[in-house]
Amino acid sequence: MSGCVKVYCHVPHRAVFLHRLLAEKIIPGGLNALIYADEKEAAYLDDFLWTWKANDFLPHAIVEEADTDTPIGIISALSITTKTDTLILWSSPNHALASGEFPAFGIIVDIIGNDEEEIKAGRFRYQSFQEQGYRMETHKIGNG
Repeated sequence: MSGCVKVYCHVPHRAVFLHRLLAEKIIPGGLNALIYADEKEAAYLDDFLWTWKANDFLPHAIVEEADTDTPIGIISALSITTKTDTLILWSSPNHALASGEFPAFGIIVDIIGNDEEEIKAGRFRYQSFQEQGYRMETHKIGNG
């Protein structure tokens, strides 16, 4: 595996951080991104990205599968065939990681807040990605 996992941990305001990441890195870099989120969180992110900054709209949509016409897709199911430039983990796909059926991506971004459950799930993902041969980068954002 030659991909890279960028772990941002102790992020105090995950949605704001996500918006900044998309607006400052992903879109200007000409990349497409899929945000993996469970259905409830997908609805929250869709609403947040529509309403958070009126003068800084990010083109996005809730999608069933990767769509090159949509720079930012929010997806609630990953399959082994899912492809995109960058996968951003909002919810934890632990079931796919544990089964070994996690698709390969060039860049995976894992945004972890300060909640103990998030941190515990993040540690599991880190170990799983490391075992799959991904190159790991860790960035501590807030105090933790």
